Amino acid sequence: MKLVITEKPDQMRKLAACFPIQTKSRDSIRIKPCTAFPQGAVFVTCYGHIVRLQEPHEIDPVYKRWSLQQLPILPETLKYKVEKSKAKSFQLIKQYVNDPEVTSVIIATDPAREGEAIARLPLMLAKNRKPIERLWTSSLTDAAIKKAFLQLKDGKETYPLFQEAQARAISDWMIGMNGSRTYTLLLQRAGIGKEVFSVGRVQTALLRLLYDREIAIEQHVPTPYYEVFATFNMNEKIYEGKLFLEDSDRIAKKAQALRVKEFCHDQEAIITDIKKERQVIRPPKLFDLNSLQTTANRRFKYPPSQTLKIAQSLYEKSLISYPRTNSAFVSAEEIDSFADILQQFQQKRIFPDFVPPPKKPTSLLQDKRFCNPSKIEDHYAIIPTEKVPLLAKMGTDERNIYELVAQRLIAAHYPDALYDTTEIITVVSERAFFRTKGKQLVDLGWKVVFGGEEKEEKKKGNEDEIALPSLDKGEQGRVTQVEIKEKITQPKPRITAGQMINVMKNAYDYIEDKDKKRFKKTELSIGTPATRASIIDTLQQRSYIENHKNEIFVTAKGRVLIEAIGDHLITSPMMTASWETYLHQIGRGEKEAAPFIAQSKKVCNDLLQHAQRQASSWRFTPIAEAPSPVKKKPKKKSTPVKSQTAGVNTPSLGACPLCEQGKITEEQNGYRCSVGTCSFLLPFKWCGKALSKRSVKKMIVGEATQVLKGFKSKSGKKFDAALTYDSKQQKIIPQFTQSK
Repeated sequence: MKLVITEKPDQMRKLAACFPIQTKSRDSIRIKPCTAFPQGAVFVTCYGHIVRLQEPHEIDPVYKRWSLQQLPILPETLKYKVEKSKAKSFQLIKQYVNDPEVTSVIIATDPAREGEAIARLPLMLAKNRKPIERLWTSSLTDAAIKKAFLQLKDGKETYPLFQEAQARAISDWMIGMNGSRTYTLLLQRAGIGKEVFSVGRVQTALLRLLYDREIAIEQHVPTPYYEVFATFNMNEKIYEGKLFLEDSDRIAKKAQALRVKEFCHDQEAIITDIKKERQVIRPPKLFDLNSLQTTANRRFKYPPSQTLKIAQSLYEKSLISYPRTNSAFVSAEEIDSFADILQQFQQKRIFPDFVPPPKKPTSLLQDKRFCNPSKIEDHYAIIPTEKVPLLAKMGTDERNIYELVAQRLIAAHYPDALYDTTEIITVVSERAFFRTKGKQLVDLGWKVVFGGEEKEEKKKGNEDEIALPSLDKGEQGRVTQVEIKEKITQPKPRITAGQMINVMKNAYDYIEDKDKKRFKKTELSIGTPATRASIIDTLQQRSYIENHKNEIFVTAKGRVLIEAIGDHLITSPMMTASWETYLHQIGRGEKEAAPFIAQSKKVCNDLLQHAQRQASSWRFTPIAEAPSPVKKKPKKKSTPVKSQTAGVNTPSLGACPLCEQGKITEEQNGYRCSVGTCSFLLPFKWCGKALSKRSVKKMIVGEATQVLKGFKSKSGKKFDAALTYDSKQQKIIPQFTQSK
């Protein structure tokens, strides 16, 4: 019999449902002997991470009280601990690991480094000595699951991913524990207030990028400049041109612009050059996670974490392929399924006006924009599976994301969009040069699928479509009008919530440091596709940034931390990007984990010394007195859902039921634990009704609230219920009374 370890209950039930079930319970499902499992199998679930690194106070109680004298905390060996709320899951895994009937173990968690750690850590603590195999599939359709179980990888192939996950966790533990304690204690000593400051290898580097943009916007000095436009008449053919100089089309001084205007007025003009080009715009690539998150934010204002959650749900329902991918390409094997998928689109009225498309899927086999196996590492692009849903039966959010993915697939089977671009150079009196640009549509091609446009594919510098008269080089005429337009220089645009993913993926484009030239553009990215959304959420949860009307602002607390740290490796996007590259190399078996962990220890020591040197020069205003980075209009509704003074200065509601060491306080996006590494979160609202502090206090001590009225389910049905908090599932559980 084989033991199959899954990541969550839904995944366990989904995988097991493909085989003949003998018995099932809440925590395990036993499979009868079959082709995939000749001796049978038992499926169990981990409920996510059930093993974690010990906290400092669990290593030694002396660390429970924060003190600078104890730092740095760098144990020679970090130990792991089973989560108290998930001990039952661990015991079940241990029981089967030691069961003589079990001959081998199959890891069937999500196919990524964290999925590897979720399964291997409890196996390690259970002292497993049995052979390990790895299920690896980017699709959860029944056919894909059955095929993957017949083509299991040897566990040794994916063991480096576990080493990568361990190295990442240990490094982040050391930097987080030491950096957070160091800056919290020193800044509190400096009079900043009772704020707790969370420092992290990735989050602090991202915060620095956002801080630098914030400062650039603030320090921008609006400067006027002038542009000169002339209208030409060439044998009754009228068009307009814009003055350009050797290196710019802007004039700094108005007096100079006026002299140009006076010089050109009613003067002779000649066309000295005409360039015509056919512009070919390829269909957009298939989605990877980053581009899906960016597109969903632009289209629906979904924050990246929400898009990932929706996409993960679609994946678990077997409707799309694995979403945590950094590849936008597929192989011939995936293209083989496209004909069936498109046919089902037609039958189920998904973009009915555009299916069947003009191209056959086989045409993509030779198109490296879509079919490029060399650029697929672990998972291919996000595509629909052969299990095509009825859109009418889907919720709004899932339908929105599914349609984005489907639309991209359809567009890949359409021809290129074609435009004719024209550039005309007109010279006035042999001295003043004017440029005229025009663009005319030849064929919408794939853009017809998007209603004529797909904004993220627009290239910088494209002009609006301007119909130009038929002109020839050498034609002569006169200037009929000259106009000066005064403009003001603008600061760099504020980063939007949707662009945050691109900031992390393409950090190279946002770094001003000249040293970045030492790196390749592809090397400078922060985080991984699977972690970027959670890192952004962490910055918001720790009150380092605010999202106001989809634009990102750095808060007073975020500014204090970055200004306190100053120039140090921990704030360097280049450092964290190079570390992420190293981690990836560990996962591929190209590097060892030990040097990475040793380097992390050096950074911790250096950060502590750096902070102590800098602390004497700090001059900060207490954060409670600092103004908000955004001017918010007071809400018309009474009883705000969240406090305007949310943060660690708010009164504690009680001890955290998860980590048992932090305090639950009211923060900006819910009731959270004060310990930076703890995942506890209760929302301000649940099923459409605000949760009172009184109710929260009861739930976090394991008690049920009184019966609360006025909840509303997703289907719109109203109900009353008492609420409890299940720390094992980390969610609110209603105890129903009666429905209305």
